[in-house]
Amino acid sequence: MLFNLVLTIRNISFAGIARSFMLMLLVGTSVPVFSQHQNLKFEHLGTGEGLSHSNTICILQDSRGFMWFGTRDGLNRYDGYTFTVFRNNANDKTSLGHSMVNEIVEDSEGVLWIATWGGGLSQFNRETEKFVQYKHDKNNPSSISSDLVNALLIDSEGVLWVGTEDQGLNRFNKKDQTFSHFVNDPENPNSLSQNSVKDIIENQQRKLLIATAGGLNVYDRKT
Repeated sequence: MLFNLVLTIRNISFAGIARSFMLMLLVGTSVPVFSQHQNLKFEHLGTGEGLSHSNTICILQDSRGFMWFGTRDGLNRYDGYTFTVFRNNANDKTSLGHSMVNEIVEDSEGVLWIATWGGGLSQFNRETEKFVQYKHDKNNPSSISSDLVNALLIDSEGVLWVGTEDQGLNRFNKKDQTFSHFVNDPENPNSLSQNSVKDIIENQQRKLLIATAGGLNVYDRKT
């Protein structure tokens, strides 16, 4: 009995010492980790290094390793050394649709799609370094619904989705180069809740989540 009691006390003491040791070890190892965060250093790439505008809105690293930056004044391609800037030219329909860039995505074929504020959607041709502009045309009901584009998504099926500031969600039909529109309908509770689309993502169930100025929407392609 006495021997068992002593053994139990020793086990309790050892467990306490072990816990204390582990606590000290965790505290001791956390200090240098905290110090490393305090010593982080950043390299600054601004207009002095060739960036077209200091207000950078979006970033993409493409399949070829290039970095792309969308700014309030142009699309920038960075190769690690220099910037190449693409802007809108009102006299050139093969230029970027508008110089204010909100989003950049790349599809499975390596094609870049650029959301612009005021110039609709632009498609970049890497070989010619020219753009195809998709702008709203009031005389064409199959054109993009608005030139104010906020968000882009290429889903798991390769479909391009376009969120606009004032005219809802668009699905790009690649085969015939047209757009299908999803907008708010006050008479339909299952329509888009509001026409200002801020962001689009796809979840693991392959449903689209659409952030709007009127709440979050979940789009089920099956229904």
